[in-house]
Amino acid sequence: MILRNLKSLIRRYPVAVVLNFTGLVAAFVAFALIFLQADYELSFDKCHPTADRVFRADKKGDESLFRNILPRGFADDIISSSAHIEAGCTFMPFIGEIYFSVAEGGKAPAGYKRDLVFVSERFIDVFGIKMIEGDSHALEGPNSVIIPRSLAENLFPGELATGKLLKTDTKYMELPREITVTGVYEDFPTNTQLGNDLYLTVGDLQKGNYGGANFVCYLLLDDAGNAQAVADEFNAHFDFPPQGDWLTPIELMPLTSIYFRNEGNVYKSGSRSQLLLLIAIAILILGIGLINFTNFYVALTPLRIQSVNLQKILGSSTRRLRALVVAEAVIWCICAFVVAALLLGPVSDALLTPGAC
Repeated sequence: MILRNLKSLIRRYPVAVVLNFTGLVAAFVAFALIFLQADYELSFDKCHPTADRVFRADKKGDESLFRNILPRGFADDIISSSAHIEAGCTFMPFIGEIYFSVAEGGKAPAGYKRDLVFVSERFIDVFGIKMIEGDSHALEGPNSVIIPRSLAENLFPGELATGKLLKTDTKYMELPREITVTGVYEDFPTNTQLGNDLYLTVGDLQKGNYGGANFVCYLLLDDAGNAQAVADEFNAHFDFPPQGDWLTPIELMPLTSIYFRNEGNVYKSGSRSQLLLLIAIAILILGIGLINFTNFYVALTPLRIQSVNLQKILGSSTRRLRALVVAEAVIWCICAFVVAALLLGPVSDALLTPGAC
């Protein structure tokens, strides 16, 4: 009965049916796309198993670029300041893209470019990074580097990457000319501050330096609730006066809050207000689509009355007639949702900005 009614509806009002169905599908697609983006932003940096306990050390009251870009010596002092800090790492994201080459078996060296980041040895522990080759100690040796799985499969297809040498060609004076792959990590998704880069052990670079600010300091606490206690403990015991106004008391910023702070080019960032506006627009679009669907069915009332009266004469109960009308509307919506789900992938790919990933 339901299918017969739908066929009759399509046969008698093909244009109206197509337009209404298309509008409902478009509303579902737009709603889903916007909420996928909302989920992407709201889950930023939550991919790390330790995310809820990772904090960045910031200088309190400092709103300049160097609020969270610290000297190596200062960052190391913060890391060693409290028993509540399970692990800490310094993170230097300013090297940028480097050129490196791989040569094996007498073959001509193949050259590649990839961003490189100096990190301290506990980097893996702080972010709970999943290692495919090597372990959490992979960055403890000199000139050690860990690379993402995707790069390892490209550089060394069918082989283990650990132990392989990468030769660098850069003007950066502190970068060794040969670095050893000591670990391969699972690629990060795009919604995290960490990129799928080369992570090279920092060694003694700028160790004990309190002048040049080049490092971000991340801390893994035993409990997120101890963040204020860790900051207070450090601020109470660190000898600030000799450093003048350059170094100030610190506060700890949760890793999962960094994205919405809009702190310039060093960090990936987004706008919470724009995200809320997008969510409101998504709800509005879905509402308009459903209102359009309702209006279409209201316009069919005269036709429905004739059909209902005929079925009533033939002995159909009121309950059955109501169930048929509701079931028809539900099937209509389910079909629109299924079509929208099938279109979601292609539409999402078409809207993807080139180079976004």
